[in-house]
Amino acid sequence: RIVHAINAAHEMGNLSLDIVSRTLFSTQTDLQAEQIGAALDQVVRTLNHLVTPWGNLLLSIPSPLRRRYRSSLEELDQIIYGFIADRRNSKIEHTDLLSMLMNAKDPDTGIGMPDLQLRDELMTMFVAGHDTTANALSWTLYLLSQHPEDRKKMEEEVDEVLKGRPAQMHDTAKLPCTVAIFRESLRMYPPVWILGRRALKPIDTPLIQLRRGAIVLVSMAILHRRPELFEEAELFIPSRREPEHRYAFLPFGAGSRLCIGERFAWLEGVLCLATIIQKWQLDLVPGTIVEAQPLLTLRPRFGLPMIPTLR
Repeated sequence: RIVHAINAAHEMGNLSLDIVSRTLFSTQTDLQAEQIGAALDQVVRTLNHLVTPWGNLLLSIPSPLRRRYRSSLEELDQIIYGFIADRRNSKIEHTDLLSMLMNAKDPDTGIGMPDLQLRDELMTMFVAGHDTTANALSWTLYLLSQHPEDRKKMEEEVDEVLKGRPAQMHDTAKLPCTVAIFRESLRMYPPVWILGRRALKPIDTPLIQLRRGAIVLVSMAILHRRPELFEEAELFIPSRREPEHRYAFLPFGAGSRLCIGERFAWLEGVLCLATIIQKWQLDLVPGTIVEAQPLLTLRPRFGLPMIPTLR
């Protein structure tokens, strides 16, 4: 018997890329998936350097990093500007994000977005909506492979609710076990593992003193494993109660800068997991070392080699 392993992290990247492309542009990117995926990966890796104090310096001097970054941006720009041009020349009505942005008008001037602004909005959604979801799904599949009892519960729930048909939006309310597993995965391996905020004015409290302009970093990867907030915080326990503290669980941030794609991410994550688990059982290749790599997002450092078995 020949068993073929797959890199689940890579496959989840292709899946999330296809979903975000259909959502943004009503377009499949199968033929461009490898090109787009590689370019997005390079952009994310470079952005990880740009958030450091010397980030601007790295892009101001000739270097292999700058060449790779600019080349990747040019590839993505070519693709996104191509989508914009095709849509401006098309007479077909669409209901995707690109159409919503193109139909938006400035309330004061009545003028729509120029191509550059459309590109900026779409690039943000494209990068943020691809890498984060791919990592969230990858970590969940990894955790399920390590906890067969929880995977069995999820399989039984999915089989009972879907009965072999494709998962649909209204099914999420009937999949509490799947939602709980996805939530616990986001707690243990938050794709966005750290956020920065800048103080707009001096802050002076008994706990903290900040000067105006100071940068505060909040690490969800640490926060989510604080023992005073979560009992047995290092364990994967999907049935755990939600924390009492409002800001103990922040996979999508909080406040006015709360991730704009939070609801979409919950829907996408749960439906993707239900669809995968309905047909496949994925087990980590024996002897695989799984290590988290904290770049701009939290991803499996060496990929995620898994053996798929048809249920």
